[in-house]
Amino acid sequence: MSVKKFKFISPGVFINEIDNSQLPAEPAGRGPLIIGRTAKGPAMRPIQVNSLAHYVEVFGSPHPGGEGDDVWRNGNRTAPLYAAYAAQAWLTNNSPALIVNLKGAQHTDATTAGKAGWETYHKTNGAAVTHGATQAFGGAYGLFMFDSGSFHEAGTAEQKTHHTGTLAAVWYMTAGGIALSGTYRSGSISTSDPNDATKDAPNLAGGTSVLIKSAAQREFKALVYGAAADTVVDTLTFNFDRTSDKYIRNVFNTNPVLTNGGINSTTKTYWLGETFERSVYDHCTASAQWGVVLPLQDVASTSNEWQNHRYGMQRASTGWFFSQDVRTTPGTASMADFATPAPAKNFTDGTLQGVEDNLLDPLYEPSNMTNLFKIHSLDPGEWNQNNVKVSITDIKTSTNQSTKYGSFTVEVRRMTDTDSSKQVIESFPRCNLNPNSANFVARKIGDKYNTWDEAERRYIEKGNHDNNSDYIYVEVDLLGSADAQFLPFGVYGHPVISPWALVSGSTGPSNYQSASAGAGAPTAAAVRDAGEWSANDGGWSTYVTGGANFYLGSVSGKERAKATYDHAVLVDVGQTDFTGSLVWPSIPLRSGAFDGDTSNQKAAYWGVDLSRKEAGTFYTEFEKSNRDILRALPSSHYSTTPTVPFAGESKGATAIGGAGANGSMLQYAWLFSLDNLREVDDGAGIIHSSGSREQGISITAMSGTYKSVLSKGFNKFTTVLHGGFDGLDIQEAEPFRNSRFSGPTETTDAPYNSLKRAIDSCRDPEVAEFNLALAPGVTNTKATDHLLKTCESRGDALAIVDLEGGYEAITENTKSAADRLGSVATTVDNLEDRNINSSYGCSYYPWVHIRDNMNDTTLWVPPSVIALGVMSYSQNQEDLWFAPAGFHRGGLSEGTAGLPVIGVREKLTSDQRDDLYSANINPIASFPNEGIVVFGQKTLQITRSALDRINVRRLMIYVKKEISFMASQVLFDQNNSVTWQRFLGKVEPFLRSVRARFGLDDFKVILDSTTTTPDLKDRNIIYAKIFLKPTRSVEFIAIDFTIMNSGAAFED
Repeated sequence: MSVKKFKFISPGVFINEIDNSQLPAEPAGRGPLIIGRTAKGPAMRPIQVNSLAHYVEVFGSPHPGGEGDDVWRNGNRTAPLYAAYAAQAWLTNNSPALIVNLKGAQHTDATTAGKAGWETYHKTNGAAVTHGATQAFGGAYGLFMFDSGSFHEAGTAEQKTHHTGTLAAVWYMTAGGIALSGTYRSGSISTSDPNDATKDAPNLAGGTSVLIKSAAQREFKALVYGAAADTVVDTLTFNFDRTSDKYIRNVFNTNPVLTNGGINSTTKTYWLGETFERSVYDHCTASAQWGVVLPLQDVASTSNEWQNHRYGMQRASTGWFFSQDVRTTPGTASMADFATPAPAKNFTDGTLQGVEDNLLDPLYEPSNMTNLFKIHSLDPGEWNQNNVKVSITDIKTSTNQSTKYGSFTVEVRRMTDTDSSKQVIESFPRCNLNPNSANFVARKIGDKYNTWDEAERRYIEKGNHDNNSDYIYVEVDLLGSADAQFLPFGVYGHPVISPWALVSGSTGPSNYQSASAGAGAPTAAAVRDAGEWSANDGGWSTYVTGGANFYLGSVSGKERAKATYDHAVLVDVGQTDFTGSLVWPSIPLRSGAFDGDTSNQKAAYWGVDLSRKEAGTFYTEFEKSNRDILRALPSSHYSTTPTVPFAGESKGATAIGGAGANGSMLQYAWLFSLDNLREVDDGAGIIHSSGSREQGISITAMSGTYKSVLSKGFNKFTTVLHGGFDGLDIQEAEPFRNSRFSGPTETTDAPYNSLKRAIDSCRDPEVAEFNLALAPGVTNTKATDHLLKTCESRGDALAIVDLEGGYEAITENTKSAADRLGSVATTVDNLEDRNINSSYGCSYYPWVHIRDNMNDTTLWVPPSVIALGVMSYSQNQEDLWFAPAGFHRGGLSEGTAGLPVIGVREKLTSDQRDDLYSANINPIASFPNEGIVVFGQKTLQITRSALDRINVRRLMIYVKKEISFMASQVLFDQNNSVTWQRFLGKVEPFLRSVRARFGLDDFKVILDSTTTTPDLKDRNIIYAKIFLKPTRSVEFIAIDFTIMNSGAAFED
């Protein structure tokens, strides 16, 4: 230390301690890159975990597969998670590991075949359907239910009463269809088809587009039709009582995997998808109901069908959080009072943009409030929307005279918790909307996210503030002129199909034409925009109009209406008029402070009500149908922006994505705001009432200030994430099964594109640090070649690849168990045909049988899983340059692989081991006394050298990486002998340490003027030479036993 550092004023002795013995920081630990499906967690980007407990926290536990119980709702757990077992094998003895959780990534230039996701196809006798053709099979079918009071005899007082029904369930058909069986409203079906009357036989056993009366309360009989016309393959009675053995999810198949003929010898032709139990109980309360099954398809195009979910993974999001009304009154004029065209609706101070005189004060509408921010899942996928929700709480106005900005807390909570028993996963207190504050909501939570660049094959980071959440990030929509008083007071709901009308009438506009004559049918605009209904004595055909898109209905598998019809015919009901409307199920809002399990109304979180409710009774348990409501919409809708609702919180929905009454229409389920809380005198305390501020009866409207509702303690609300999508084919047990790959490319095969993107996301050593790489269970040659080439181009990782020709899992095909065993000969031949000559890869044979102690079961896993476990153990017990093989370090029966190994798929003979090792495949052998052991350690290098052994390759990867780090410490220093000596001073002790630990027999480092010549110095280059003699492992032991005569001397 320089003497100038001391402060000398009066005489004395000055002492300072200088510690030059501090060791330089060690580089971060390196472990394997493991690519595969996990139970949950971040998707398609590398995440480091530091222990098995850390892995389980982030990605979930390993799972052996084999669970087929309600796969649609509970998730696909039918195939093992091999990546999870590989992580367990490594992390049991070592750390860290880098994990990439596979999802369905779709290339931007994907062909039709290359799209991600899933769909069920329409087929006609094995051919693609043509709309209007007879006998159309497959697709999605919805069950709609009404209370029996929705249908009235002609001339009665209730004839024109409007009733509301709901979508109750959706079936997805790979072939055939589904129909209800029971009593028709009129007792028979008229033969009114103008084109072919034979297709309308009376008294059919069942049909779609036909109104059927329930057998009991909320109970029906269904006929499941197969691919052959009029062939009933199943007759099932079902209801919506969760305690009944006839409960709909207990009666029907709920496993999409069972419809896949590629992996099932016997298949189902359908699965039950969404069921909306709470909506059914909310809308169907009478002792009997009417039900109708309608195909959920567009009448004009196969691109707009409910069963089409062919697109890539998507993030889940909340709706926009919006501000309070800062005015003292809710306004007096509706938007219709303004001149046409109407001015911009958004306002910040009670005035309208574009209205200079401001003579009219607009009525309050939540949709006119200012959008503040919305929350997105950090990663694509469905897990977040199924397991977490978002609450805004502790909303406070400013108490600081120097700023108007208030504050609020954002909570990430368990989806299934209750307000009286909260489970907060993450909390971000004292957030605000001041962009210059340290507590700015985007800075506090983070707003960074990644997008994939197809051209550069890497992720591009966007956003300004680092993410502090493991689940979410924030998107902010704040103008610089936004009012500093603004606080998150409300939120947009999830999107739903707009309500639509069922109308009795006859002749109307061309897209409502019918066979009946008459007048007075509602116009298209009336039905679409106002949701009107009408009954007409002159004609009695019933039509589906408005926001839904339905393909032509069928009866018993026969098409009932021809292509000239743009509506689905329900049934001709004789002299009976029918009026009503249908709503798409949505998650309801909390209506009262005491709903559910809350006894203190100030503890109530307003917003969504996620609890189960049946027959007016609230249950503390979570309503499982919520997850069906929050699912991603079909491909024709997922990127569509919804409109505001028809009524309640706001009005004026318009058609989205199509023209006319049959155009595709979405709306927000609701717009919630604390501005619509009001007090009532009937003992209910505080309630939420849509439109109450507009009517001047809400707390904030009556008090003249938004602060009043906060001061009363009603300062919190909850919303949901929605629209997340895994992008995987749900009809596959293993979405990345090898048998479905056929000459894959990124644009023609989404699973292959996902695998390649996962590998490419880790291609840059400056982005992802690892020294081993594997995708357990993936044997496709193109995918494994890409993994090998990536490791080779990096030069710092060894790929462990599984090979074609060995055992095939039950999730791969329909072969018998014997035919799936594979063979040594086939595996060797396949590898030799690939002509791989690389020391940056290795492979093993055969699969092994392990015990899963977490789940108390056993399963077969690919050999790469066990190989990784042995390398982890070997590195932990000795060093990574010791051979991960043999009875000492590769004895699997002794638990060295991190997983208990109890058997091998094939017991190898000595000749088979020779064949494998000659082809550079490392045998996993089973010996009678010694047990199961990894019995080889070759790389895939054909050329004979020290690098054809795993221990040497791993030694070189380690040494190169460490010395590269040391070299980086002298970058930009002076290129002279002092710097050279400093470099040597780091490298030589390191190599001596490796030699002392039996990694090297000897070494030599040269860095002087003979290597770094004046010419290189002029080009700013240091050039060093390092000579290494790796220590070889013992693989062959030769011993001569010589038998001597009795009189022979050993000295001879």
